[in-house]
Amino acid sequence: LSFFENNAAKIFGIVVFLCRRFVRLHSQKCIFLVKLHDLQCIFDKKLHILLCISFFLYTFAANFNITYMETLFATSRELINRVSTAFVRDKHDEIDWNSRLVAILGSRGTGKTTMILQHIHLHDNTPQTLYVMADDFYFTTHRLVDLAHQFMLQGGKHLYIDEIHKYHGWSTEIKNIYDMMPD
Repeated sequence: LSFFENNAAKIFGIVVFLCRRFVRLHSQKCIFLVKLHDLQCIFDKKLHILLCISFFLYTFAANFNITYMETLFATSRELINRVSTAFVRDKHDEIDWNSRLVAILGSRGTGKTTMILQHIHLHDNTPQTLYVMADDFYFTTHRLVDLAHQFMLQGGKHLYIDEIHKYHGWSTEIKNIYDMMPD
């Protein structure tokens, strides 16, 4: 701790530099200007410098999640808008798409993903719809249930999850999503 106390000014400078750089990179100005002020107050009062660093890292992580969530939405929009609807399989009409939970099973390469994307494109192509692949890098550090909760808080209504079998513990998380989020 003495290292941190002896180098408080330098560390504060580094944290402020990183915050300002993050603000420029990610346009989170309103959030970070307030938090920079909080950082200054923490240092002025000579409280534990570790609190300041952990506060910064927490803030950085929270803003990264928002940014990555935006990336998931952008990828979803791109995939939905890119899918061809020139031919839609007859199986599409056999599925009750109004059910709260729909599972589509089948062998690899049989058109499950295409059918889901076509359905979204034709019937659910709204900002309240999100299509994700459970093997996305996002899920190496985040849980499905957390994504579903964040999506719901942002007004989301239709969450389509592909490649679910590649997500460890998927059945428990799908059950939790189903039980905790009735809409």
